[in-house]
Amino acid sequence: MADRDLKIAIKLSGVNFETGIVDTFYFSNSGFVAAIGGDPVAHYYEPYLKDGILFKKDAIADTDFISINLANVGQLDYLPDYLFNGYALEVYVSANYAPDSDNWYPMFLGTAQSVLLQRRSVKIKAASHFNTFENAMNPEVFAGIRGEYEGDPELQGASKPRLFGKVFNITPVLLRSDNLVYGCNWKYDGTRATVLEFTEVRDGGAPLTLDITNAPGGNYTATTLMDLYQPAAGHYVTCLSEGTFKLGSSPIYGLTTMLLKQLKLILP
Repeated sequence: MADRDLKIAIKLSGVNFETGIVDTFYFSNSGFVAAIGGDPVAHYYEPYLKDGILFKKDAIADTDFISINLANVGQLDYLPDYLFNGYALEVYVSANYAPDSDNWYPMFLGTAQSVLLQRRSVKIKAASHFNTFENAMNPEVFAGIRGEYEGDPELQGASKPRLFGKVFNITPVLLRSDNLVYGCNWKYDGTRATVLEFTEVRDGGAPLTLDITNAPGGNYTATTLMDLYQPAAGHYVTCLSEGTFKLGSSPIYGLTTMLLKQLKLILP
């Protein structure tokens, strides 16, 4: 199930073997016209993205890797006419359903390693040596205003997390220390974003229990409504539509969560 407020744009450059001219190709997950990444004019991003995007990081080599699959039923058979190794590959995401050049953010900036034409797909591999994962993908930050689900004052100025795919063993953000309300996911406009489910919430490795006594499935339609209920000690309740949950008692050790986000991007 795709995240409706998120679009993915891919720019791939390569040199034609015969002419020596460098061309840029534009792909996406849904098909749209947009001017992205400093382009002076808008381009049509063809809707060929298939099976999500795989990101990997080599901690030893300090290198980020990306793998992209494009659907191909013959329309991309021209790609072997180009050399892509060492040429730019850029991936951008947009927060808005209607793409706007002011709302696109770079997810990956690197160089292609290989473009392999397969039977019904094209597999693109690229690498970046610019530590792109060291920078915050979300430009929005916490206000640090106590009592307003923006974290305590010491959180002021910290970047709001943006999640993709299946996420394991993350430390959620404490939004209200007085009520033990935590958040995990934010859109690029700073508002809280949906998650499909909180698969687990653990305190030092020990799983906490979902409190279902006051709401179906222990889930509330809004964080403010969830915050009115006090779950039992060792329990929690959720607001999936806003990516938040509330504990019934303070964690003793370290709090971690495993959850499923909507967009099919995999961060192993």
